[in-house]
Amino acid sequence: MDDSGGGARRHLPHVSQSAAAFASRTCTGPLAVIPNGVPTAVFHPPEGPCGADGAATRLLFVGNWRDDRKGLPLLLEAHRRLRRDGVPVTLDVVGAGPPGAAAAVDGVTFHGPVTAEEDLAQRYRACDVFVSPATGRESFGIVVLEAMAAGRPVVCSDIAGYREVVAREGARLVPPASVEALTEAIRALAATRPEERRRMGAINRRRAEEFDWDVLTRRVRQEYEAAIAARRRSSGRGDPTRDRPGASA
Repeated sequence: MDDSGGGARRHLPHVSQSAAAFASRTCTGPLAVIPNGVPTAVFHPPEGPCGADGAATRLLFVGNWRDDRKGLPLLLEAHRRLRRDGVPVTLDVVGAGPPGAAAAVDGVTFHGPVTAEEDLAQRYRACDVFVSPATGRESFGIVVLEAMAAGRPVVCSDIAGYREVVAREGARLVPPASVEALTEAIRALAATRPEERRRMGAINRRRAEEFDWDVLTRRVRQEYEAAIAARRRSSGRGDPTRDRPGASA
């Protein structure tokens, strides 16, 4: 957005405090923060209870795992260790990866990209625990938010972009790039009774509703109106209502 009128760039929204902090290196003045949103009517909890005592805990990863920062190798190693120790877990991987990289791994199913929102939402609803082990440089946790909207407990990295999204009582945050911490967080949730995981999921759902697009679009509109008003003031045009047909002189 052009800043020649003064004030317009100051109202340019950023999706998180961490993104705004990065932008502040080159932009002056206050920066608005409006997070990404999620259609909570699509990403909603399952109608009935999921999971049962004694059943394998179903883990889910969603992301473009060509990108090393998404942390899938960390999760695969954590999954391997858990199964080695006799912990009943399975892992579903949704997203694109390098050609031929989806080798057969015991207990892991690679689904490839899922582009339809409803199909993706069903993947979230079918899991017991969502895991996002990103190693950093994530300005916002959209996949974490989608899982929360679907009422799933979350294990994710303790990074700035995720901390702004998660409900602490519904998530287990672990140091990024720590296979040990990731393994133990998943182990703890796998040992947690299904009703406790459902309680965590309900907390996450309530938090995700704060990010519904119907809520956020109002904030986006307000920011653009503020930017337009600032531009008009800086160009000497004054009150924008004076330009409307029928406005009093």
